[in-house]
Amino acid sequence: MTRNSIKVKRNHFIKWCSLFVTGLLLQGCTPSESTLEFEQTLFNQIFYEIVNASYKDKTYTSHCRTSEIITEKGPIIVYDDPECKEKFEALQKDTLHMVLAIADSVHMIYKDDIQFIPKNFKPSSSEKFKIDLSKHQYEKFDFKYLSELKPNDEYRNWEARYPKFIGELSFSKIYFDEKKQKAIMTIEYSCGSKCGLGYFAYLEKVNKKWIVTKVENTWTA
Repeated sequence: MTRNSIKVKRNHFIKWCSLFVTGLLLQGCTPSESTLEFEQTLFNQIFYEIVNASYKDKTYTSHCRTSEIITEKGPIIVYDDPECKEKFEALQKDTLHMVLAIADSVHMIYKDDIQFIPKNFKPSSSEKFKIDLSKHQYEKFDFKYLSELKPNDEYRNWEARYPKFIGELSFSKIYFDEKKQKAIMTIEYSCGSKCGLGYFAYLEKVNKKWIVTKVENTWTA
């Protein structure tokens, strides 16, 4: 065997080893990335359903001032500002393009809730991801990032900018069981200091497809 042939074989061996090691390194990175991508994909699949199950329509709550007048037939409620009443009644009839502020990114389940999560349910990773609202525009809702406008007292600034504003929603990461056949996440809805709801959303893989089996109200403010 000539020196040149030995040199060529050695170079091929070094190149093969280099590719093998690189492949192992890439393989080591893939699970984390694919796990986060999988969680994001699942979140996008169930987003509309869990939003629809957890928001409260504030257009049915009037902020117009009223007065009670005593009549022969008993007390009646009248609006102090007729114009305010007209706007409120118009909003009640218009149920499209309601504005919801969405927390920019998912969060880990909060301490107050984590105690109720079975210990075998864990987040697939500690990485958080930003919610891509461009994938979630529907006729019923107009989603806005919460960071667009820092909420002030009772969300008055949001209501001033968006007359059809109905509140804020935030979501936790999805926590899976060991077999990745079931999952749990939390949802928080807020529309004021004394207006809020909390939920557990239960997910399950049925016939190779993830579905929302239940959205349970866990607290009310």
